[in-house]
Amino acid sequence: MSGPASSLKQILQPAKGKERLPVLLKLCEQPSYWGEADEFQHLQEAQQLALSAGSADEQARIIYLSGRYYVRKADYKMAESNLKQARQLYINIGNIRGQIDCNVQSGVISNGYSLFESALNISEETIELATRISYKKGLADALHVKACALQSLGRLPEALSLAVKALDIYEAMPDIYGMAAAYYYLGLIYDSMGNYSDALTNLDFALKIREDIGDRFGISEA
Repeated sequence: MSGPASSLKQILQPAKGKERLPVLLKLCEQPSYWGEADEFQHLQEAQQLALSAGSADEQARIIYLSGRYYVRKADYKMAESNLKQARQLYINIGNIRGQIDCNVQSGVISNGYSLFESALNISEETIELATRISYKKGLADALHVKACALQSLGRLPEALSLAVKALDIYEAMPDIYGMAAAYYYLGLIYDSMGNYSDALTNLDFALKIREDIGDRFGISEA
């Protein structure tokens, strides 16, 4: 493990009690940390700390992160339970960005269930909401989910257009993890179109970024 996740673990080691919570939250958000042996253990510790001493936003965030963890594990039943709880907490405190993050993961789940029309509906609503509040990352993530659904439905030119828009937003932010995901997904779309040269070029970009940031989960994917 290298990069931000490694630095956060160094900060976490001497931290005690509730001082560990913000570090744990940041650590569990890092794709370069995904797949580490103690990832789930740290999620559980953060959830206990959030429930006992965290703010309402921290409580919602760790439940959301637990939902995202289960999405990556393709345990959609557990993911849906956590995301439903997190979304309601975000609604209660008026955190629209948090609601958008939950919606994005719900769209990922719909794609995972092959419910592509549902994924389109969720992503379109989320794109509108993210645009309204100028939440760039949420917008790019929702575009990514919609592109995935469109690719699966065989609407490849539309999928390609949205994937490029998502990449443009990630690059402008910049969001290095988002860029890696966007290049990876562009590779998949080009592969579906039979354009293997561009597919390999984009997958190589994704792999290089993920190697640079120490994202072992992403490296194996690419």
